[in-house]
Amino acid sequence: MPSLWHPYGETRPDLGFAGVDLPIRKPCTMRTVRCVAALSRVLAACAFAISCASSLAAQTTVNGPSSLQRALGQALGGETFELAPGEYGSLVLDAGFTQAVTLQSAERHGARFADVLIGGGRVTLNGLRIDGSFRVEQARGIELWNSLLTAQAEFVRSEEIVARGNDMRTLSIESSTDFTLDGNLIHRTDHDLLRVMGPSATGRITNNVLWDMIPRHFADGSYTHADAIQFFGRETGTPHDIVIRGNLIYDDSRTGDGGNLWGQGIFLSDAGADGYRDFVIEENLIAVGSPNSIFFKDATGGRNIRIANNTIRPWPDGDGGWIRLIGDSRGVTVERNVAAGIESEGGADLAGNFLFSKAVSARTHPLQLFAGSGDGATWQDFLPRAGSPIDLSYGLGATTRLHALQEAAAAR
Repeated sequence: MPSLWHPYGETRPDLGFAGVDLPIRKPCTMRTVRCVAALSRVLAACAFAISCASSLAAQTTVNGPSSLQRALGQALGGETFELAPGEYGSLVLDAGFTQAVTLQSAERHGARFADVLIGGGRVTLNGLRIDGSFRVEQARGIELWNSLLTAQAEFVRSEEIVARGNDMRTLSIESSTDFTLDGNLIHRTDHDLLRVMGPSATGRITNNVLWDMIPRHFADGSYTHADAIQFFGRETGTPHDIVIRGNLIYDDSRTGDGGNLWGQGIFLSDAGADGYRDFVIEENLIAVGSPNSIFFKDATGGRNIRIANNTIRPWPDGDGGWIRLIGDSRGVTVERNVAAGIESEGGADLAGNFLFSKAVSARTHPLQLFAGSGDGATWQDFLPRAGSPIDLSYGLGATTRLHALQEAAAAR
């Protein structure tokens, strides 16, 4: 497992989310454990020494695209290729490895690619810069760590996906399963920041920053659609078994075109015939101007949809901050959220939510409730005033996430 660089480096806005350093699992240690279980102490010691030597030999320095092409042509699985800084052109990799082959930049974002297309399986990319399209299709066991992507990224009909600690512009998941999106910054685009489509399932979208959608109007009357996280179904199925937890979603009111063209928050609509089921949307921090901060629409009703403990701030002018459940919302539970309002057309189970007052002088107006003076661009803007009706001790809103961020900040 690659180590995780701090998720917000020099190219990122200072958002204040805490980075997490993950330990590196050393292959020598794991192989030794297996040897001890099967062999005597002496043979295990020999196996350990051989394993360490093999691991060292498997890490190879690569200089340039020709060197990388030769290295990948000889790879059997388990190798790590350390890429010297420089231009590597386009990479097409469709080999299937039984163990992960790792391409790791020797310097953060120093190894630069024009485009990357991956099929097959078991490939880890760490610390790269990709300036064109990044597409993973019909692949298994693909991991993307600590990388800078300046164009669209896609995972299509793939499984066992990890994207962690990356700086990205837009990401889509299409008909893919067993995916983890954690600790990424996805920001500043005029399209959806994150799309999950079709029968994508068993996904975790956690602790990411989805920062500033920039929708555009055009002279012909068309416009770009810009949601932070958009879900929709296909004829082949609808996303299901998804956890959306601990994310910061922010839309800057000063960017993008106006005229009722907002960036939206978490948006579930256009389900396939099977409908939405088994969703958890909790502990998120959301500040967007659209009425659809969290939006659910499913003609068949939801099955086991839980929207809980989210803190949703309106824009400074009062726009946004709502949870909207349109149409049949049976099977949806909405509880302990902090929001400007909740619209439910029928069937949802609502319990223990806190709604802001519109009167500026009221104790329950956002200006009186939040300790931070900002507009939601950083997590500190969501901290409640001590002793207010949404004090963290009351368990309303994203209490667990805010506590964790405070503890991480204090430990740094």
